[in-house]
Amino acid sequence: MKCYGIMGGTFDPIHYGHLHIAESAMHEFNLDKVMFVPNNHPAYKNRDNLSSAEHRVNMIKLAIEPYYDFEVNTIEIDRGGDTYTVDTVEELKRMYPRDKFFFIIGLDSLISFLDWKSPDKIVEYCDILVGTRNNVTVEKVMKKIDEIEDQLGVDGKIHLIHSTKLFKRPVTNGTEATFSDMIATGGISSSDIRNSLAQKKTKINGGLLPIKNAMSAEELQYIKANKLYM
Repeated sequence: MKCYGIMGGTFDPIHYGHLHIAESAMHEFNLDKVMFVPNNHPAYKNRDNLSSAEHRVNMIKLAIEPYYDFEVNTIEIDRGGDTYTVDTVEELKRMYPRDKFFFIIGLDSLISFLDWKSPDKIVEYCDILVGTRNNVTVEKVMKKIDEIEDQLGVDGKIHLIHSTKLFKRPVTNGTEATFSDMIATGGISSSDIRNSLAQKKTKINGGLLPIKNAMSAEELQYIKANKLYM
């Protein structure tokens, strides 16, 4: 039996924050591989200006290139239509019936998890791993996890990821990327990157963090070459 992490999202664009939570999950829960699954069309987001699937997949490939145990899976793009997590994990479970799956989400997704389509089925097919922010206490997150598990009638299916502050392996140009600056400035968001690039800014988080420190040089070069978000 293999253990697979699944990380879904628009990844428009993918950034070091995504890689950080994926790697933290991999090390803490002994995952064999993490699949990055870009949405086709997120059912719960109004993203009429969503970048093309081709661009988002290409950016993921550039971002995860240093990681032999990270891969991109286009199952949702290939399926087409609106993206629902339950359909994806059900399909993966059919494809790999003997393996175990862990769906990796952030705190915002945990808060809205009961509003997702068939959350009871999702926790039937896989465990949920939750990455949180440095300004939210472990006790608060665990309380929310307990509330959701009580409502779904399950126990031990949702777990907190205790994120580290450093990548365990080199992610770009042979150097380790530190998250101390990112944590101090409030983290990274794809929307902040998009908005800053659209306004021809070179920094995010209110001008505290250079965009070049939020993603690999190769991905940023790709974004500029294809005039994404500009």
